[in-house]
Amino acid sequence: MSELLALLAQAAQQKRTLTYRQLITELALPVPAMQRLTYLLEQLTQRDWLQQQPLRSALVVSQRPPYLPKQGWFSFLQQLDAELTFVDSVEQAAWHQTQLQQVYAAFSKA
Repeated sequence: MSELLALLAQAAQQKRTLTYRQLITELALPVPAMQRLTYLLEQLTQRDWLQQQPLRSALVVSQRPPYLPKQGWFSFLQQLDAELTFVDSVEQAAWHQTQLQQVYAAFSKA
């Protein structure tokens, strides 16, 4: 987890995102790599959410347009907060952009 946190902190300071594939490669995760990464990201998301911190997992996106986290990320967030709803992908994208700005702002102060 510490290596993941370091990569996310670096990306946040540079105001950029990382793809799932980049993280799997950088972390040298063994098969099933995506499941392992998903587990780590869910743990981090839950921790940040419960501590009311910017969601560092928002930095991890698909390598294809629209460059958002996978649908499972949004579903996991809705499990954490039943009041959190998204009408469509446009609303998801806007909410995600807000999360990114919060992460970038938090790390620009660090």
